[in-house]
Amino acid sequence: MPITPAAITAPGYRQLIPLPFPGSSLAWSRRDPIGFLSDAAKRFGPVFRHRLGPWVFHLVSQPEHVKHVLQDNYRNYPRSWLYRFTKLVGGDGLVSTEGDVWRRQRRMVQPAFHPSRVGPLASLMTQAAGDMLDRWEDHAKSGKPLDVATEMSGLTLRIVGRTLLGVELDGEAKDIAGGAAAMGPAVVEALKYLDHRFNHLLAPPAWVPTPRNFRFKRAMRTLDGVVYGIIALRRRSGEDTGDLLSMLLAIRDEQTGEAMTDKELRDQVMTFIGAGHETTAVALAWAIYLLSQHPAIEVRLREEVEQALCGRTPGIADVPNLPFARMIFEETLRMYPPVFAVARDVVTDDVIAGCRIPAGSTLILSPYVTHHLPDVWEEPARFDPDRFSPEKSAGRPRFAWFPFLGGPHHCVGNEFATMEATLILAMIAQRHRLRLVPDSRVEIGPMVSLRPRYGVPVTVERLQPVAVV
Repeated sequence: MPITPAAITAPGYRQLIPLPFPGSSLAWSRRDPIGFLSDAAKRFGPVFRHRLGPWVFHLVSQPEHVKHVLQDNYRNYPRSWLYRFTKLVGGDGLVSTEGDVWRRQRRMVQPAFHPSRVGPLASLMTQAAGDMLDRWEDHAKSGKPLDVATEMSGLTLRIVGRTLLGVELDGEAKDIAGGAAAMGPAVVEALKYLDHRFNHLLAPPAWVPTPRNFRFKRAMRTLDGVVYGIIALRRRSGEDTGDLLSMLLAIRDEQTGEAMTDKELRDQVMTFIGAGHETTAVALAWAIYLLSQHPAIEVRLREEVEQALCGRTPGIADVPNLPFARMIFEETLRMYPPVFAVARDVVTDDVIAGCRIPAGSTLILSPYVTHHLPDVWEEPARFDPDRFSPEKSAGRPRFAWFPFLGGPHHCVGNEFATMEATLILAMIAQRHRLRLVPDSRVEIGPMVSLRPRYGVPVTVERLQPVAVV
């Protein structure tokens, strides 16, 4: 709910922004929220207050204060009212629920992401990546560029389809409610709609008959038809296909013994499709861009891959032997965290860094801002995967780096995404050298996720295979 004027001016509350509402909102209207938030943290310190119409927001950026919000006092900071938009796609999934509903879901979903269950899915990831790299051979021969942002989006969607539902989201299961082949475009349309709603708070609600809303509803009918159809088939067959849906179907609440309902399964599947596909794809696109700009780091990655794999396709057992690939992914998440900001409601008055945070306001945490604080990270604009070596990570504040959030609401799929990215980066380095097309315009386009605004166009050079020893 909007904060009252009395709460803003109450004794003990420090005014943190001298800018009037029109000047502040102009920064947002120019679609530069990252520049706005980064500049605010630099100018006003650890807590920054901003008014946007009837709403009051507070940006909190120091690691110890992020820890206070996400871990120490997390019950006072439930997900913001802004998350109601995610319900349009994910329903009552893990990303959009709180309280007892969220706790029940978390208890039931957590075991499906245990390393012992996620590990066997590695072969599905590498098969999909191998298919993509085979297609890149034509680009290597012709010299025709490709956009790795688009390529990574397609790859992670295929991986989500295979590991979560056991289907090809771009080809198979055409007998299921419109066909899984239609899911790819439908997922893209649904995410585009969420982008629009998050960036246009006063846009017409979904029930208003606008062309955008019609496209969104058509996409959701496709998604729901396929997902519910697959759930029904699995329930009838009782087959355990080894994917995450099979695990979710088999799980029982440890307290009640109950299984998930079809609606709960649908909501979790839609949440994992949206979160697991989009965020990993964005991070991989930025990782490839960074490697293309830092040849020495790319060579070091290739040397690690050659030593660890000797030309083999990697498997789950190889992941511990690819620490530099993982460090590259972690440093990419520092520089370009896919979820660049999250919002939390303030339930009761609190004090952070000596500033009163009134009940009814909204609190903003920005991984991007915290990941670029010069008093936390030396030369934060420099790409340096060695920051995440065990030696340099020792003693670093836990919440100096939080692309997967933290505390009770930390991302349940963090190890899944890290394993996936590590394997994909290793396979790319094993077979191809990618170079940014000269004079390409690569810049941040912050929407729901931190996508490259104009993609990442690259040329592909085929590397000589390493002899298997």
